[in-house]
Amino acid sequence: MISMIARSVVAVPLLIVRRVPVTLAMIGVVIVLANWTGSIHGGLDSGLRERWGYDLENIRHGHIWVLVSSEVLTGYPAHVQNTIWMLAVWLLPYEALMGSLRALAAYWASTLFATGAAALISLLLIRTIGWDRSPDLVTGADVGASVGAWGVAGALSAALFYRGWVGQVVGLVFPIAGLVYLGQILVERWGISDVAHPIGLVAGVAVGLWLAHPHLPPARVSRYQPSEVPSEGATR
Repeated sequence: MISMIARSVVAVPLLIVRRVPVTLAMIGVVIVLANWTGSIHGGLDSGLRERWGYDLENIRHGHIWVLVSSEVLTGYPAHVQNTIWMLAVWLLPYEALMGSLRALAAYWASTLFATGAAALISLLLIRTIGWDRSPDLVTGADVGASVGAWGVAGALSAALFYRGWVGQVVGLVFPIAGLVYLGQILVERWGISDVAHPIGLVAGVAVGLWLAHPHLPPARVSRYQPSEVPSEGATR
């Protein structure tokens, strides 16, 4: 009985992951947690933000899980809406174009690399030369899916780069324009996520180029695309 329960605990989430599109699953997690934490009704509790948010203090104390937990939490009602909008605008078309598994890989690979790299770079600068551009860089715990969303935006532009001259133009112009925009925000605020955003965009482009490269097998059919129809004479 215990082994059956254990198998069910593992099998049910895997079944859900296989059947539910990544974009829909991410948006669902964001909405559920926003209701549970109260951020959709007024604002995220400061204690929850400090414990589960992404900042250098948590990284210093070895709380590496904040690299994941911060991505699915939101701070206030408008933040919930903006998070859903970013996932719908960037993650949804990338999943439709490249498939769910690659969308999952692009999102989390760029997220973990960018947040980890931003933390290491900031800690290195602070410890070696005493550089501390803003108090928010160390103690401003950040939440939200923006780092991963920018990463997927980079992956989407990279995927379009292999799809004709229009895609090549978009694939070149968007990352450059995005870096200029994110650079302006970084200069103004210098929060830890402001450091991670441009790194996430660049990481997303790199991951997207690799995932869309012709040396890889064709992307698995997305849940937003019709399944292949067997040709005549094909056996079942």
